[in-house]
Amino acid sequence: MFSPPTLGPGAKVWLDGKLATVIAVESSDATGTWCVVELPGGEFRRTPFTPEQLARALAPANDGKGDPQRALAALWGKWMAWAVPRIRSAVLATRPLRPYAHQDAAVFSVMLKQPRLRFLLADEPGTGKTIMTGMYLVEGRRRGLIPGKTVIVVPAHLVSKWVRDLRRLFGVEAKRITTEIGRELEDLRPDVDVWVVSLDLFTTTAMFAGRWPAAMPRGHWWCSTRHTGSRRPRNTWTLLARPLTRRIICSC
Repeated sequence: MFSPPTLGPGAKVWLDGKLATVIAVESSDATGTWCVVELPGGEFRRTPFTPEQLARALAPANDGKGDPQRALAALWGKWMAWAVPRIRSAVLATRPLRPYAHQDAAVFSVMLKQPRLRFLLADEPGTGKTIMTGMYLVEGRRRGLIPGKTVIVVPAHLVSKWVRDLRRLFGVEAKRITTEIGRELEDLRPDVDVWVVSLDLFTTTAMFAGRWPAAMPRGHWWCSTRHTGSRRPRNTWTLLARPLTRRIICSC
């Protein structure tokens, strides 16, 4: 049941887009309230309010009975809702990583602005291609540009480094696809979003060569890294070119 708010001298009400002060209440009943208000600038006006109009027009009063912790939490939440979409990288803001200018420009000025494209990320050794790939992965996932699972294909000697760097630099708990996992007839664990597998295992295990890629829903991502100029198995190109996957090919 709707109960009309009470109105008294000194209360604040919104009238014609202006905050007015109630000077006197002439009458009040179930049908409405007649009162005299003072508008900004000193103008006085006699005006009626129905209970519904009064509920919308009455401004909150500072009676000292509010909960300051709830008020502060609400203000903080409003600020975060405004600030997070405008932060260049909300994910990296809480991480120890501070990318160089060329890394920031490649990821945020080019790659994230064109999420439907496939990229060849190539540069000299030591320029941070692994970091750029991680930046693209975590920020793309936060923005909803990279749905589903991500499988990162790297040379065998870099698998442990990728798992370690993703955890240390980006807080991503990636799991390694081992030979035992590759022999399983089931899909990968549903609670893990990022997997790292060696290039040799990727190209020789039936899990990838036949059954598993065909079962992957559209929108899963491949990230393949390799040494520039190295020879790769012929069937790797077939796997990476399948239309049901998107990919980043990172030459490192």
